[in-house]
Order: sequence, then C-alpha cells, then structure tokens
Amino acid sequence: MTTLEKKVSRSEIQKLLLKHPNHIPIIANFDKNQKQFRFIVKSELTIMEFLAIFRKRVSLNSQEALWLYVNGNGNQNKVIMPSTTTTLSNLYEQYKNDDLVLLFQVERENTFGSL
Repeated sequence: MTTLEKKVSRSEIQKLLLKHPNHIPIIANFDKNQKQFRFIVKSELTIMEFLAIFRKRVSLNSQEALWLYVNGNGNQNKVIMPSTTTTLSNLYEQYKNDDLVLLFQVERENTFGSL
C-alpha cells in the first residue's frame, strides 16, 4: 500500500460488491504514485480494455505508452506485468489485497518513431 492510497475499508468494498456483483474494485496509482484513480469495472474486461478506459482518464500525448503492473496480493515485493488479454476477473481472484481491492501501478513511457 502506498502512502498516497486512501484507506478503503473492507466493509465499504463488500457493500460495493453486493451492489455491483459483476464488477471489480480497482485502485490505480499513476506516475510514480503522484496520482490515484479508483475504478469499479466489469469483471469480464481485459487489461487492454481497462488501459483504454484509463487512457481516457489521464492526459497523454500520442508519443506516450502506458505500462500496467499488478501488486501481487498487495505485496510491493511481488509485482507482475499481466498479458493484455488477461481478464480482470482472473487477476482479481489471484491478486486482490486483504481489503478486496485490485491494486495497479500504471506508468507512462515515451515512445519513439511515431508519425
């Protein structure tokens, strides 16, 4: 858990999941934890579809790409980079933290060769 992350109680998440049973709560820390975004998205979305939603929320220029990492079970020492075809439901079952939230770290990277 990062210092920027506002604590969300497990009971709040449980209420949210009861209200939206086919959705997943996500906290995405962006730009080296400078910004934090919260999402509740459909569980059948893939990482690629989630990144498209995320890209609309942040301002990026056309030469910047996004890289998404998952904090394994909230453990900062275990970080994975999932395949873009992985569904959020699979990631959630494997990597949700103790508060029932899926934690993402999203970084931007300059790319070259754009037209």
